[in-house]
Amino acid sequence: MKGRWHDNRHTLVTELAESGAGDEVIMSIAGHVSRAMLSRYAHVRMEVKRRALDEIAARQGAADEKH
Repeated sequence: MKGRWHDNRHTLVTELAESGAGDEVIMSIAGHVSRAMLSRYAHVRMEVKRRALDEIAARQGAADEKH
């Protein structure tokens, strides 16, 4: 049972980070006392990386069209 809780904790912290919750909020919810511990639990998934880059590219394209 402990393994499942641990896995769920990783998932929760990752999903909170991906939702835009700030580090302090996530650390408070997860009970982490350091950013080092937070970084061990938060994992950036490939889909989220792609979405972030697509959003930046879209903004840059819109800015280029204005000029």
